[in-house]
Amino acid sequence: MSDALDQSRFRFEFKVTEDDDRLFRKLVTKNLEPFAGRGVTMGVRLLSLALLFFPTLVALDRGWLPLSAALLSLLAFVMGSWVQPISNLLAVPRLYSRLFEWTRAGQATWHLIFDDGVAVVRRKNVESRIPWDAISALQVTESIVVFWFDARSGFYIPARAFADASSRTTFTEWATERVRSAAASAVATVGGEVSLQPE
Repeated sequence: MSDALDQSRFRFEFKVTEDDDRLFRKLVTKNLEPFAGRGVTMGVRLLSLALLFFPTLVALDRGWLPLSAALLSLLAFVMGSWVQPISNLLAVPRLYSRLFEWTRAGQATWHLIFDDGVAVVRRKNVESRIPWDAISALQVTESIVVFWFDARSGFYIPARAFADASSRTTFTEWATERVRSAAASAVATVGGEVSLQPE
């Protein structure tokens, strides 16, 4: 449940669900797609196929292999190169689901306090004090509000932690302004010295 103390201090307390965790991982995956190097992966597959195809073609031409064996080896390679990604798509969600259960992530209560200077995140016996300039971006989805440190890490607040849509909008606008202000201050700091800006 969220508790807006005033316009410069917000407090939240909630437990995460497996659906929250799954959505956050999907957002991380989407963020990392530009860095994934899919072209390299596809290039390696095509090169491997070429390295198998040409010797097989030569062996077939010289009569060292029957046609059925040559076709079977090529088919086995093509199938094998696509089975692994498909098996990952099936296995990885199950892995994360079991990890969520094993770590008892859904049993821990998160306590978050935001003010003009810092975000305090408490979970179990761990407390982190996060200055606004450590947050690179804020992302609002229908189900969660995410605070990103970078493309692969951050923390989030489930939508159900807000009293209503209006309070979520109020908070996200306020938090977005804190992130923007912190980024602007960081840009104004050059070589460890603060550039004086005219009023």
